[in-house]
Amino acid sequence: VVSDCLSQCNHLQRLKLNSTLAQIHHDAIKSANPNVEFVFPSRFSFDYLSAKEAQTFSDCKLPSNYLYVSINKSTSVCALLHLVAIKGLEQLVLSIYNCTITVDSQYTQLEKAIQNSTLWWLHVIGGAPPEFFDALQVTSIRSLNVNIANGPEVVPLVNMTQLRVLWLGYTDPLPVLDGLCQREDALEYLKIYEPPNWDRDWTQEERSVVTTVLSKAKIREIVIRNGVSRSNWRTLSAALVCNDHVRKVFLIGVPDDLKEDIRRKLDTVELEF
Repeated sequence: VVSDCLSQCNHLQRLKLNSTLAQIHHDAIKSANPNVEFVFPSRFSFDYLSAKEAQTFSDCKLPSNYLYVSINKSTSVCALLHLVAIKGLEQLVLSIYNCTITVDSQYTQLEKAIQNSTLWWLHVIGGAPPEFFDALQVTSIRSLNVNIANGPEVVPLVNMTQLRVLWLGYTDPLPVLDGLCQREDALEYLKIYEPPNWDRDWTQEERSVVTTVLSKAKIREIVIRNGVSRSNWRTLSAALVCNDHVRKVFLIGVPDDLKEDIRRKLDTVELEF
C-alpha cells in the first residue's frame, strides 16, 4: 500500500527509508519520481535478501560510508557481492550466521562492479561460500575480519598485497598462517581470537605443523587472544621466537606463571600480555 501511494507522488524530492520500508522494491517509486533521492539508514535486518533487492542499494544514498546488514534466513553470493559493490561504501559488516547462502552462477558477471568497489574494511560474521571470497580478490580490501568459520575460505585473499590487516575469530587459523608463508611482503597485523581446539593440548604432529607455519608466516604484528592451553602457549611462543618477520606480539590469556618464561624467550620483540 505504501509503495503504491508513493509511486503516485510525482513531486517527491527526497525519501528516507527505515529498515522496514527499505525492503519494499522501489522501482515503481523511482519510475514516478526519477529525480528522487533515496536515503537508507546504516543498519538493516532481513530474513531474506535477493540479488535484485540488494542491487537497489546502488541507487540509494547512504547516510555514511558504513553499512551493517544482518540476514537471518537466506541470501545468495550475488546479493552479498552487490552490497560489496555499493558506490562510496567503505566499511561493511555482513552478519550471516546460520544463514543459507546459495551460489548463483551470475556472480561471475559482477566482476567489473566489484573491481570498482570503494570498500576497504569488511567484517563477515558467520560462514560464506568460497566463491564469495574468491570474487573479493579483485577488490582493494585492506582490512578483513572473519568470525565463525571461513578460515580456509579466506586463504585466496592472504596473498593480496593490498590486504594489510586480518582478524580471525572462532575459526581455524592454520590454513591462513600457511598461506601467509607465501606472501611477498609481511602482513601488518594479524589477530587470532578464541581459535577452536587450541584449548586442548596438541599432539606431537599438530605441534610440528603449528611450529612450521607460525615460524615462517610473514606477519609484523600478531595478537593471540584466549582459548589456548598452557602447553600450547609454550609451543606458540617457541615458534614465534623463530619468526624473523614478527616485531610486536600480544599474548592475551597467558597464565601468570608462564609469562616470565615466555618473556625471556621473546626478548627480541616488543611483547605485551
